[in-house]
Amino acid sequence: SVLGISLFWSWTLRRKVAVQTKELRAMVKENQDARHALMGILEDQQRTEQESMRMSVRFKALIENAPDGIVLVDQAGQMVFASPTARRMFGFGMDDDLSRLELNGFTHPEDLPTVLKTLGDLLENPGPVHTLEYRFRHHDGAWIWVESVFSNLLGVPGIEAIVINFRNITDRKRAEERQDSL
Repeated sequence: SVLGISLFWSWTLRRKVAVQTKELRAMVKENQDARHALMGILEDQQRTEQESMRMSVRFKALIENAPDGIVLVDQAGQMVFASPTARRMFGFGMDDDLSRLELNGFTHPEDLPTVLKTLGDLLENPGPVHTLEYRFRHHDGAWIWVESVFSNLLGVPGIEAIVINFRNITDRKRAEERQDSL
Protein backbone atom coordinates (compact mmCIF):
# COMPACT_ATOMS: atom_id res chain seq x y z
CA SER A 1 0.00 0.00 0.00
CA VAL A 2 0.92 3.63 -0.39
CA LEU A 3 1.16 4.12 3.36
CA GLY A 4 3.55 1.18 3.62
CA ILE A 5 5.72 2.47 0.81
CA SER A 6 5.65 5.95 2.32
CA LEU A 7 6.70 4.61 5.74
CA PHE A 8 9.43 2.52 4.11
CA TRP A 9 10.83 5.55 2.23
CA SER A 10 10.51 7.72 5.33
CA TRP A 11 12.39 5.12 7.38
CA THR A 12 15.00 4.72 4.61
CA LEU A 13 15.52 8.48 4.34
CA ARG A 14 15.78 8.87 8.13
CA ARG A 15 18.32 6.08 8.21
CA LYS A 16 20.27 7.63 5.33
CA VAL A 17 20.15 11.06 7.03
CA ALA A 18 21.31 9.50 10.31
CA VAL A 19 24.25 7.79 8.57
CA GLN A 20 25.13 10.99 6.69
CA THR A 21 24.84 13.01 9.91
CA LYS A 22 27.14 10.56 11.67
CA GLU A 23 29.63 10.77 8.78
CA LEU A 24 29.37 14.57 8.76
CA ARG A 25 29.99 14.71 12.52
CA ALA A 26 33.05 12.47 12.06
CA MET A 27 34.35 14.75 9.30
CA VAL A 28 33.76 17.84 11.44
CA LYS A 29 35.60 16.17 14.32
CA GLU A 30 38.48 15.23 12.00
CA ASN A 31 38.59 18.81 10.75
CA GLN A 32 38.54 20.09 14.32
CA ASP A 33 41.30 17.65 15.25
CA ALA A 34 43.29 18.72 12.18
CA ARG A 35 42.64 22.37 13.05
CA HIS A 36 43.79 21.78 16.64
CA ALA A 37 46.89 19.96 15.39
CA LEU A 38 47.64 22.77 12.93
CA MET A 39 47.12 25.39 15.64
CA GLY A 40 49.47 23.45 17.91
CA ILE A 41 52.12 23.32 15.18
CA LEU A 42 51.75 27.05 14.50
CA GLU A 43 51.97 27.87 18.23
CA ASP A 44 55.11 25.68 18.55
CA GLN A 45 56.63 27.42 15.53
CA GLN A 46 55.86 30.83 17.01
CA ARG A 47 57.43 29.83 20.36
CA THR A 48 60.50 28.51 18.53
CA GLU A 49 60.84 31.74 16.55
CA GLN A 50 60.48 33.83 19.72
CA GLU A 51 63.12 31.72 21.49
CA SER A 52 65.41 32.00 18.48
CA MET A 53 64.99 35.78 18.53
CA ARG A 54 65.74 35.91 22.28
CA MET A 55 68.86 33.78 21.77
CA SER A 56 69.98 35.97 18.86
CA VAL A 57 69.56 39.13 20.94
CA ARG A 58 71.35 37.48 23.89
CA PHE A 59 74.37 36.34 21.85
CA LYS A 60 74.58 39.66 20.02
CA ALA A 61 74.65 41.50 23.36
CA LEU A 62 77.29 39.10 24.72
CA ILE A 63 79.54 39.56 21.68
CA GLU A 64 79.07 43.33 21.53
CA ASN A 65 79.82 43.79 25.23
CA ALA A 66 82.50 41.14 25.79
CA PRO A 67 85.83 42.43 27.09
CA ASP A 68 87.70 40.17 24.64
CA GLY A 69 87.79 40.66 20.89
CA ILE A 70 86.47 38.08 18.46
CA VAL A 71 87.32 37.76 14.78
CA LEU A 72 86.30 35.17 12.22
CA VAL A 73 88.71 34.39 9.40
CA ASP A 74 87.67 32.27 6.43
CA GLN A 75 89.79 29.50 4.91
CA ALA A 76 91.29 31.99 2.43
CA GLY A 77 92.56 34.12 5.33
CA GLN A 78 90.04 36.93 4.90
CA MET A 79 88.45 38.48 7.98
CA VAL A 80 84.70 37.95 7.69
CA PHE A 81 83.68 39.32 11.10
CA ALA A 82 85.21 41.50 13.79
CA SER A 83 83.38 42.18 17.04
CA PRO A 84 82.99 45.77 18.25
CA THR A 85 85.60 45.09 20.97
CA ALA A 86 88.08 43.81 18.35
CA ARG A 87 87.52 46.90 16.23
CA ARG A 88 88.03 49.22 19.22
CA MET A 89 91.10 47.29 20.38
CA PHE A 90 92.75 47.66 16.96
CA GLY A 91 91.56 51.24 16.36
CA PHE A 92 89.00 50.58 13.62
CA GLY A 93 85.49 51.99 13.44
CA MET A 94 82.31 50.02 12.90
CA ASP A 95 82.09 51.37 9.34
CA ASP A 96 85.63 50.35 8.36
CA ASP A 97 85.70 47.48 5.84
CA LEU A 98 88.09 44.96 7.39
CA SER A 99 87.52 42.24 4.80
CA ARG A 100 90.25 43.67 2.57
CA LEU A 101 92.90 43.88 5.28
CA GLU A 102 96.02 41.85 4.68
CA LEU A 103 96.16 40.23 8.12
CA ASN A 104 99.75 39.07 7.67
CA GLY A 105 100.75 42.74 7.40
CA PHE A 106 99.23 43.41 10.82
CA THR A 107 101.13 40.65 12.61
CA HIS A 108 104.61 41.61 13.79
CA PRO A 109 107.25 40.19 11.39
CA GLU A 110 109.04 38.36 14.24
CA ASP A 111 105.78 36.70 15.33
CA LEU A 112 104.32 35.98 11.89
CA PRO A 113 106.01 32.56 11.34
CA THR A 114 104.59 31.26 14.63
CA VAL A 115 101.10 32.57 13.85
CA LEU A 116 101.17 31.09 10.33
CA LYS A 117 102.43 27.72 11.62
CA THR A 118 99.64 27.66 14.20
CA LEU A 119 97.05 28.43 11.52
CA GLY A 120 98.52 25.70 9.29
CA ASP A 121 98.41 23.19 12.13
CA LEU A 122 94.83 24.20 12.89
CA LEU A 123 93.77 23.65 9.27
CA GLU A 124 95.37 20.18 9.21
CA ASN A 125 94.06 19.15 12.63
CA PRO A 126 90.92 21.11 13.54
CA GLY A 127 90.38 19.54 16.98
CA PRO A 128 92.86 21.25 19.30
CA VAL A 129 92.63 24.85 20.40
CA HIS A 130 95.83 26.91 20.20
CA THR A 131 96.80 29.84 22.44
CA LEU A 132 99.46 32.33 21.34
CA GLU A 133 100.91 35.61 22.48
CA TYR A 134 102.06 37.88 19.66
CA ARG A 135 102.15 41.48 18.51
CA PHE A 136 99.48 42.97 16.27
CA ARG A 137 99.62 46.39 14.66
CA HIS A 138 97.06 48.94 15.83
CA HIS A 139 95.42 51.12 13.16
CA ASP A 140 97.61 54.03 14.34
CA GLY A 141 100.76 51.97 13.65
CA ALA A 142 101.63 51.06 17.26
CA TRP A 143 102.25 47.41 18.17
CA ILE A 144 100.06 45.88 20.85
CA TRP A 145 100.49 42.49 22.46
CA VAL A 146 97.54 40.12 22.25
CA GLU A 147 96.87 36.73 23.72
CA SER A 148 94.76 34.81 21.21
CA VAL A 149 92.91 31.53 21.31
CA PHE A 150 92.49 29.98 17.84
CA SER A 151 89.68 27.48 17.14
CA ASN A 152 88.91 25.82 13.81
CA LEU A 153 85.16 25.98 13.31
CA LEU A 154 85.30 25.81 9.50
CA GLY A 155 83.14 22.68 9.60
CA VAL A 156 80.43 24.21 11.79
CA PRO A 157 77.45 25.42 9.72
CA GLY A 158 76.73 29.08 10.30
CA ILE A 159 80.28 29.82 11.48
CA GLU A 160 82.53 28.23 8.84
CA ALA A 161 85.63 30.11 9.99
CA ILE A 162 88.69 30.09 12.18
CA VAL A 163 87.54 31.81 15.37
CA ILE A 164 90.11 33.95 17.16
CA ASN A 165 89.29 35.19 20.66
CA PHE A 166 91.85 37.60 22.03
CA ARG A 167 92.66 40.17 24.67
CA ASN A 168 95.11 43.03 24.84
CA ILE A 169 98.01 42.03 27.13
CA THR A 170 100.30 44.98 26.33
CA ASP A 171 100.27 46.29 29.91
CA ARG A 172 101.13 42.85 31.27
CA LYS A 173 104.01 42.45 28.79
CA ARG A 174 105.39 45.88 29.72
CA ALA A 175 105.21 45.00 33.41
CA GLU A 176 107.05 41.73 32.69
CA GLU A 177 109.74 43.64 30.76
CA ARG A 178 110.17 46.07 33.66
CA GLN A 179 110.39 43.17 36.09
CA ASP A 180 112.96 41.40 33.92
CA SER A 181 115.09 44.56 33.72
CA LEU A 182 115.37 44.81 37.50
